[in-house]
Amino acid sequence: LGLDANQMDWVQWTGSQALVLATNFGVPWLTKVCWRSGISPMMSQMLGRTLVVWVLPLCASVSMADGCFRGWAAWWNPCQPESAGTFDKSIETLSGLVKVLSKQAVCDSPPAWGRCGRDVITKLSLLYTRKMVL
Repeated sequence: LGLDANQMDWVQWTGSQALVLATNFGVPWLTKVCWRSGISPMMSQMLGRTLVVWVLPLCASVSMADGCFRGWAAWWNPCQPESAGTFDKSIETLSGLVKVLSKQAVCDSPPAWGRCGRDVITKLSLLYTRKMVL
């Protein structure tokens, strides 16, 4: 993303605090709303925890994975419109100049939908393995 270490630490801290807020305030609020609707508090708490632990990370993985929606390209500085020519690399061959890499090939390529499931499972398996170790 082109962020320095302090900015990246801030992004990670903010993400973790968002999950803490969702767990500590969002789930109890959801429990109250569901209880008023006639759903048991136990079921609403299980629903809230499922959203925080499974659904939010799954949505983030699908939106950012290279094989799915490639959301990372919208946030990465070299893919921004003002960074023109960042990836334009060419080599000289006997037949002339050949472009081997371009910004369009890196930032604007379509998603490889056949790899979406594999990319998401790879990312989530790392996340949940780390959570089990801690």
